[in-house]
Amino acid sequence: MNGPTNFAEPVKRLIAAIIDGVILGVGAVIIGAFTFIPTVMSLVALGEDASEEELVTAVAGSVGVIFLFIILYYAAYFLYFVLQHSSKFQATLGKRAMKIYVTDELGERLTLSKALVRMIGRVINGFTMGIGYLIILFTDKKQGVHDMIAKTLVLDGNVEQDSFSEEEIL
Repeated sequence: MNGPTNFAEPVKRLIAAIIDGVILGVGAVIIGAFTFIPTVMSLVALGEDASEEELVTAVAGSVGVIFLFIILYYAAYFLYFVLQHSSKFQATLGKRAMKIYVTDELGERLTLSKALVRMIGRVINGFTMGIGYLIILFTDKKQGVHDMIAKTLVLDGNVEQDSFSEEEIL
């Protein structure tokens, strides 16, 4: 087999995903604190004497804040993965902690567009209720649907130690 062969074990990928989930969860709590607390405080400040119009306006504003939170969270989620997978580290913080990283099928660093395609593949995995991730257990290169769509690999080790020569890849 030509090219990279040091595919990351599914358990390492899972633990990295859990670490990334915790990091994103902490971020969500921080974003939520800055959006929800002021919203709740403004609703409480209205009190029982508020008119129906004031309540409708306040509730509509609260719904807007919730949508803003959702948009900010998913923007941060996408940026977290896309920017880190295409960075010089080729890995999220969770992957770095587990000493694994993402490459294209030739062992090269992902471009922003390839990292974005991989992320869109992860969204597709979400629609399959995770089945797209389970196939990692059964494929030769330990690829999920998102990896197959973007033609990426998750490798064991780190970028600095793994450099593949053109002869190895071809």
